[in-house]
Amino acid sequence: MARVSLSSNARLLDTVADYAASENLRREVMRNPMASRTFNVNHDYWHEGWLTGNVLRVAYNDPAMSAHLDKMASDLAAHTGLPFDTAYSVVGHNSARGLIELICVSAKRLGYDALYGHEVDRHSEPGKAIAQPWLAVMSNGIVSSPEWIDV
Repeated sequence: MARVSLSSNARLLDTVADYAASENLRREVMRNPMASRTFNVNHDYWHEGWLTGNVLRVAYNDPAMSAHLDKMASDLAAHTGLPFDTAYSVVGHNSARGLIELICVSAKRLGYDALYGHEVDRHSEPGKAIAQPWLAVMSNGIVSSPEWIDV
């Protein structure tokens, strides 16, 4: 593990503590045609989701997009021999990565160097979803060199 420090002159968007900035980011992300078809950009889902971490997992509100996700998973399973559940997980992870990239690029476009919120951790404790702190850094030179920690 490593510890880094954020520069004091970094522009940090704290999605949990700064409602107005988070709302501005939500509106920016919502302009994207794909994101606009998700619950993720719904006002309440967005703001609650930064506390729970659910905002970083794609939840389509458009049946056509949900059907497309299912088809992609079915195609992947058919072409690779993976079980459908595993293929669905792979497709879902890739969709989430795309959404996270869109959120980060949008925050950078709004002038932020880093973005703070929470992500869902479903692996640390079996059967439990834990909101873990999450920091995305989008600008060079705003974090210190890593201080490696023995664990």
